Amino acid sequence: MKLPEMGQGTLKTPEKMRTVRDIKNYFEAKFGRGGNWSDEQRALWEKLNKLGARNIREIPPETVPDIDATVELSDKEIHELKIEIDRLEK
Repeated sequence: MKLPEMGQGTLKTPEKMRTVRDIKNYFEAKFGRGGNWSDEQRALWEKLNKLGARNIREIPPETVPDIDATVELSDKEIHELKIEIDRLEK
């Protein structure tokens, strides 16, 4: 299975989001890449980074193109993160 490169891949609809990478792509589509993020947006990005680190013990980051693409989230996590991102957009 070929994993998407960091920060790349197609933007998936919320129903098809499965991984931390999918959520990060959704976030970046709304707020861009760093730079002018609010403190709340930056805090959420840090939260996403921590979620992306879940597999580091089993999968060393240097062995895959994007560790975030290896971390599958539950439907509940995806739903809550999407709500949080959408709330920050307002």
